[in-house]
Amino acid sequence: MPAGGDIRIELVQQDGMVEVHITDQGGGMPEASIHRLGEPFYTTKESGNGLGLMVSFKIVEQHNGSINIHSQQGVGTVFRVSFPAFDQNR
Repeated sequence: MPAGGDIRIELVQQDGMVEVHITDQGGGMPEASIHRLGEPFYTTKESGNGLGLMVSFKIVEQHNGSINIHSQQGVGTVFRVSFPAFDQNR
């Protein structure tokens, strides 16, 4: 967030899932970029290699989770990382 701003992290439990919501006030991303996030070697950074989010997506998927991204240019981005909730009574 070149102009500064806040990052909010929330933990939500609903419908048998636990979700981590990470919200920023950055510049947002165009829709075309969002669809490519997680592709090997896709990056918008000069010094990035495009593997960080790919690895993150794979780790989350291996734990039966998912990552959803919503972004609006000029407003910011929300990453929602969801995992099945653990039932201690099983």
